[in-house]
Amino acid sequence: MKALGVTVAGDLVFLATADDDEVGNVPPFRIAAPKLRDGSRESSLFLAATRRILDEVSPEKVGYLLPEPTYTASYDAFSGRAAAEALLAVACEEHRVEFERLPRQRVRSRLKVKGKLEIAADALLPAPIGPYWKDRRLAALAALAVSR
Repeated sequence: MKALGVTVAGDLVFLATADDDEVGNVPPFRIAAPKLRDGSRESSLFLAATRRILDEVSPEKVGYLLPEPTYTASYDAFSGRAAAEALLAVACEEHRVEFERLPRQRVRSRLKVKGKLEIAADALLPAPIGPYWKDRRLAALAALAVSR
């Protein structure tokens, strides 16, 4: 099953694909997260980019990796993550692609790993797969987890 994994780090949304438990090296690898304070133009651009990605990748499922439950940030720091999640869910609904919010514990359970996902990613996927791998590796785990 073809899956798209998504995670947010700072102002960027990182993407990775998985198909039958094999992580792909399919662009785009990252896009800018929308900034709610910049108004609807930024949100519209993000939604359009997300629609294009879903058209190009054609996943059956999208897994959106949530932050650790202990994650804290200011509203400005968190707003891009929240906007990206909401707009991605809208695009998935439009494309009739299943969208799953993935708490990290669910990812750990499905992949049968313990501890921090960053360490699990290095163990499960020891060789970098494409650019921005340090951040995309978590998106890869989300793709693998949602495909199970």
